[in-house]
Amino acid sequence: MKNTALFCFFFLVTLFAQTNANNSLEKTRVEREQSIEKVRLEQRAFTQSRQAEFDRFKAQRDSAFSALIKNQWQTYLKVPNVSLPKSPDALSKSTAAIPQIAADENPDIAIIDALLNAGVSEEKSVKIALEIIDSLGIDGIQKGQVIGIAADESNPAKPVVVTYEINNRETIALLQTKSDDYVYKETIEKTIETFTLHRGAVGDSVSRKILSTLNAMANGTAKNGSQFSALVKNDGRGKTEIVAINHNGTKAFAFNDVRGGASNVFYTSSGAAVIKPRYSPPLGIRLRKTSGFGMRSHPILKREQKHLGVDYAAPLGTPVYAIADGVVIKSAFDRKMGNYVAIRHSDGLTSYYLHLRERGIKNGSDVTAGQVIGRVGSTGTSTGPHLHLGIKKNNEWQDSEKIWETMDARPQLSGDRLRLFNEQVQKYSVHFQS
Repeated sequence: MKNTALFCFFFLVTLFAQTNANNSLEKTRVEREQSIEKVRLEQRAFTQSRQAEFDRFKAQRDSAFSALIKNQWQTYLKVPNVSLPKSPDALSKSTAAIPQIAADENPDIAIIDALLNAGVSEEKSVKIALEIIDSLGIDGIQKGQVIGIAADESNPAKPVVVTYEINNRETIALLQTKSDDYVYKETIEKTIETFTLHRGAVGDSVSRKILSTLNAMANGTAKNGSQFSALVKNDGRGKTEIVAINHNGTKAFAFNDVRGGASNVFYTSSGAAVIKPRYSPPLGIRLRKTSGFGMRSHPILKREQKHLGVDYAAPLGTPVYAIADGVVIKSAFDRKMGNYVAIRHSDGLTSYYLHLRERGIKNGSDVTAGQVIGRVGSTGTSTGPHLHLGIKKNNEWQDSEKIWETMDARPQLSGDRLRLFNEQVQKYSVHFQS
């Protein structure tokens, strides 16, 4: 009887412990499930919040794009040979953003992906991407850049107008033509510029931005602590730029050639460069690189091979200039290079200009920096108008991008550039009496 009572006691204790253990496990399981559900709800709420935020942001982008083409539509209709409806009201209007560009990926792939995701056909996406690359150059394509797409609602895969920004003030519109291609139309947003006069000394934070120019103005090295004044321009959208300098009674002015230009490139009031450039740009417009130096997929041969120069987009017939003084060692036609010119320079470099429409210089001719030697074409192995610039040193091909440290500066402005520079100097001088 005693053993039976003892057995019952232990049985009840064990049962009680087991029940408590089961209850504890059940409680833990319930708490874990509740915790998982809470995390799931938080993730869902976060996703919905992010989606709502993105939807609001995209709606703002779409609205801005819609307003842009509505304001510009009459201007678009005046462009020769376009095929556009009389009003943009019936067009569907949306925007897409360029996604992350992988380090080993060509930017045109990112543009194509953005367009495909927006419902544009593959054929049109490729064509538009190439047009954008031609306009901006591969260095101008950035993650998050917004593309506006307007299309007939019955055919969203075939955009009528595509827009994208060159910078924070300039927008390019690709307009559908009667031949089903696209033509460019550029618009520049008007903003209210403001100017601030900075009075400082060499060594302060402002002087560090223009130290090379101050040194050149001082005929060597500007002394620490020496006084200078600078005119700072705000473009109305938050971007600031130093546009005029006065150091020891000598003034220098920045030059903006409308389509941009290097920052901190200054000229005297007569249009002479303060810092003399070693080389001149090969094209009379801002360079827009479309293919860099090194390995790439050949656009025609469709295989990986080394690109021994740099390609720059430019309209057919654009003048091509010698990058430095030298002697023409070759002016000829080649099945692959097309019309080309090669110039040997005194510093041991040889420059090559390929795919020209025409050559304006003969073998053995002496040339000076900035002299016209031909015009942009698409001769030889080429997919469209562009300049291929090759540089050789010690008989080895070099990356021409690395020699352009002062490329945007010309030794002396002349012609239309000098006239535009003088207009800018007059505007800056009103605010810069120091």
